[in-house]
Amino acid sequence: MFENLYTTKMSSSKKALQRRFTKIRSKSGRLAKFMSLLMALVLMAALGAASVVMAATGSDGLEHWDKNEAYYLSGVKFSINTNGTVVPDWVKEIAGQNGNINVSLEKYAFRDIKGEITTEIIGRFVGEASNLTLSNYTSVFDYGKSERMYFSGSTEGLTNNFNVIPDDGRHIRITFGIDENGLMVNPELEFLKLAPSEGFNESEKAETIFKPDKVDWIGDFYSIQSKRRKLTSCSNYFLPFENNYENKVVKGIDIKIISADNESINIKTNLSNNEISDIKASVYNSENCEISRLNGLEKDINGYEAKIYNNNVSARVSPDGKNITLLPPEATGKKTSRANFEYPDEEFYGQFISGNTYCIELGLYGQNDNLLYRWREYVTIQ
Repeated sequence: MFENLYTTKMSSSKKALQRRFTKIRSKSGRLAKFMSLLMALVLMAALGAASVVMAATGSDGLEHWDKNEAYYLSGVKFSINTNGTVVPDWVKEIAGQNGNINVSLEKYAFRDIKGEITTEIIGRFVGEASNLTLSNYTSVFDYGKSERMYFSGSTEGLTNNFNVIPDDGRHIRITFGIDENGLMVNPELEFLKLAPSEGFNESEKAETIFKPDKVDWIGDFYSIQSKRRKLTSCSNYFLPFENNYENKVVKGIDIKIISADNESINIKTNLSNNEISDIKASVYNSENCEISRLNGLEKDINGYEAKIYNNNVSARVSPDGKNITLLPPEATGKKTSRANFEYPDEEFYGQFISGNTYCIELGLYGQNDNLLYRWREYVTIQ
């Protein structure tokens, strides 16, 4: 839906659209007149939506974000009834007399005022008497305030757990089964009371496990845990409805992929725009997992070099800063992680995989780490 509303390829003016549909009306009956007017309004609304997304682009071609943005992506909803069950007192204070609690997990994409994007999960527990909102996002959006949501995979490898612990030690565990296609099914919910120092106690079980009869899946939320790091994996610079984004032509900025093989992806940059002071880059595989990153540049008397990311050398930069080499992750030789989800093939083999297509994204930054230019290209390893 968003992809249709927010396409970057809409260039016709509103006046041109009006003239076009005026011609149509002059040759048609009442029904055609009505339909042409309706289509004009829809397309003009779409143009307005597109202008909202593109409004951050300045006359110099660079992008200047001036507000925080939140976009709902997907979720899951279900209801439980706590009457006649054994639950902690704080759960009763939410449910009220009728015992009902509406539960939702909502996946959002957030773009901050600097232009970078993160994806987060918000949990909502709404009852007759009260409600509880939890988030693992605690920046300026302040959706969950100080209460935070933590995530961990099941140690058994057959389920995915959403472990939720507010600061006061209340513990909510939502467990999903995983079907043969790696998709989440059949949520179960437990309410516990743990002291904050105890952390996650996998051996402790709630006296009541709630198994909702009806589950509403919104979007593709059921698939976000099928691969390692898929939960909140997202582009650092592009929202999901910007799939058709076309790299902007800006004076003083030239970026090209010059080669790509199993061992490296090599990018050449020619940056003479004085507003650009730093570069970051990411490589995503077909599962949308970020598998390699340039975390910015450092400069000393020897020239530029790549900043270390997670204690790994995932990129190299020439001393003049113009040639960037993105490297595959180090080989693990393992097919599973601690949570028994599959590592990406690139982490298992320690190389970019022949025949696979990778998404390469660059962000060019100015003062105060503000994103000024974003670039995306795809390359297939031969």
